[in-house]
Amino acid sequence: MLRLINSIIITLMLIIISGCLEENISVTATEDFNNSALLLRELEERGDFINSPEFPALVSAESVYNAFNSYIIIDIRPKIEYDNGHIINSINVNSDELYEYATKIDAGTKSILLVSRTGQAAAYYLTLLRYAGIKNIYSLKFGIAVWNNYFAHLWTNNFNNFIDDRADSELANGQYDFNNIAQYFKPASNKLPNINLSKPNLSQKEITDERIKEVIALGFDEASYGNIITENTVGIEYVAWKDYKTSEEFFIVCYANSELYFRPQETRGCLLECSSHPWGTHLYNAFYPYNDFRSSAELQSLPNNKPIIIYSFTGERSAMAVAFLKLFGYNAKSVIFGGQYMFHSRFVTTNYNSSESLSKFGITEKSFKNYPYSN
Repeated sequence: MLRLINSIIITLMLIIISGCLEENISVTATEDFNNSALLLRELEERGDFINSPEFPALVSAESVYNAFNSYIIIDIRPKIEYDNGHIINSINVNSDELYEYATKIDAGTKSILLVSRTGQAAAYYLTLLRYAGIKNIYSLKFGIAVWNNYFAHLWTNNFNNFIDDRADSELANGQYDFNNIAQYFKPASNKLPNINLSKPNLSQKEITDERIKEVIALGFDEASYGNIITENTVGIEYVAWKDYKTSEEFFIVCYANSELYFRPQETRGCLLECSSHPWGTHLYNAFYPYNDFRSSAELQSLPNNKPIIIYSFTGERSAMAVAFLKLFGYNAKSVIFGGQYMFHSRFVTTNYNSSESLSKFGITEKSFKNYPYSN
């Protein structure tokens, strides 16, 4: 009898342990192992860059200049822009050829550095190439715009205060209010989107490699802004002028941390309810180890049936998020230029509405250098 009881106890313990292990795998037990689930498992086995300590792999212009010979520099801008001025010894590679070029480079002990206009496009492609298995690839933070003042207008022309923090509606030019209701609770879990593949019965590695190539081919337009919408980007004007508050046409994500989600508090004297985000925006943490796009966190709280509008500090992290989500077939779009366009004054430390803790994530006068370039 005692032996039977012991046998029952051991069996129950094995069931409990098995259940605990089941809860910790990448894809939940209720999720069918469809193409998206296999893709997710492969991305996590490859290190899950966007949810890892390696994220966001942005390198400052100063760091690159001080270790210039340690980098193989790939400029992904259109040839006409490259010919008009580029970092010395950089190689111009069209985005259509980027996957083949980057995956065949024998970098040795050097790192690969992607350069685009403002860093947003480079961040997009960086993410995909990291998932392709290139571990030594980085992006020039803020793009070539900060390498030399000759290129500075690419960023400075897009510093904006689309949302004015001043309370007076006349001073704010009637711009769109940012509510003070924080969306602390994420939506209920959704299934991952279904993705179409070139042929059935692909392995999870083949699925992943095919999707990476397809999402790279979608491209990333960092040159257009304003009332625009493209495959992977959107202007905040487009969202606001679509009566987004009542239409529920979009699912808006602040992909950053509380510093961007809430209005800077140090100079406002207000508590956590301080307004700072478009109406209905959800905060998804982009910082390790709290990354909300992990499969074990909030990835599947994202809707699979409407556009997901994502903004970050400067548009770089949101571009990375879009690249990641596009792999699964989400209709994700990055708000071009991010918070620097939406409310630039919050990043300026001498401004009443600014925050020291927020400013470190944005562009300052010190970001712009005068390093040599060629044409």
